[in-house]
Amino acid sequence: AGIEDVDAIVCTLGSGAGDDVTVNSTGNINVIEAALKKGVKKFVLVTSIGCGETKDAVGEKVYAQLEKVLVEKNKAEEVLKANADKMSYVIVRPGG
Repeated sequence: AGIEDVDAIVCTLGSGAGDDVTVNSTGNINVIEAALKKGVKKFVLVTSIGCGETKDAVGEKVYAQLEKVLVEKNKAEEVLKANADKMSYVIVRPGG
């Protein structure tokens, strides 16, 4: 399925720590780039608590367990932020 005639996208791609964690970066970045090419105006990216400035919101043990996933999710967040001049965005970081 392609991105045609949409104003906004909510992207919830992700994986667990035991899976191929690259979907958290590559998969989300692919959707972000496709949205940019199609002129999508708004993008909602669902990542996780522990990403970005919320890193300290999880304990060290939890972060250690999820680090591979969180690092990949951060990559997608950074690509989205870098394109803020082309598309408005919201990053949702649920926990639990």
